[in-house]
Amino acid sequence: MGRFKRVMAVIMSVLTVGFVGLWAYGYFYISAMACAFSNSGNCSMKMPWQLSGEDLQFLVLIPGAVFLGLLTVTVVLWRSSSRNRPET
Repeated sequence: MGRFKRVMAVIMSVLTVGFVGLWAYGYFYISAMACAFSNSGNCSMKMPWQLSGEDLQFLVLIPGAVFLGLLTVTVVLWRSSSRNRPET
C-alpha cells in the first residue's frame, strides 16, 4: 500500500503543477483575446488582483479553489507515503 500512495503522490504533484501551468496559459490567452477584440487602442492586461465581478470569479477564485484542493491532497499523500516507508 505504501508504494501505491507514493505513486499517487507523484501523480498528484504532476497534476498540481500541470494545473498551475494550464491556468497561467489560459489566463494569458483569455487576456490577450480580450485585448485583441477591444475597440480602444490602449489595452493592458489586468493582473489577477485587479479583476472584479465575474472575471475574478472565473479566472481567479474557482481555479484557486481547485489548486488549493489539489495541493491539499498532494501534501496529505506525500506525508502519508513518507510515514509508511520502512526504515533502511
